[in-house]
Amino acid sequence: MVVVIIAILAAAAMPLFQKTAERARAQRAVVMLRAIRNAEETAWVRLRRYTTNWAELDMAQPQTGDFTYALASASTTDFLARATRAGSPSYAVTIDSGGCVLGVPGTSGCY
Repeated sequence: MVVVIIAILAAAAMPLFQKTAERARAQRAVVMLRAIRNAEETAWVRLRRYTTNWAELDMAQPQTGDFTYALASASTTDFLARATRAGSPSYAVTIDSGGCVLGVPGTSGCY
């Protein structure tokens, strides 16, 4: 009887745990995207433009198991960096030169 109750409680808690774990993964991606934004700002001071070339940034392309990072676009006035979730669920988180972060599960709009 106790085993059945524990199994029911575990089954009820699993979706909440998975949602919380995914939010934590997404927040780690946001931290990395903010580091990329800082590197882009440093590159802009030096080059007077943003870049899509990792070699021109003061950081190496991040290598993590959960996300693939890309410098999606860049110009003299703006850039967009993207973290694409490597596993399931599939989604992408982006940051622009203004610091606007979009695509984090459970959020809407820029933060």
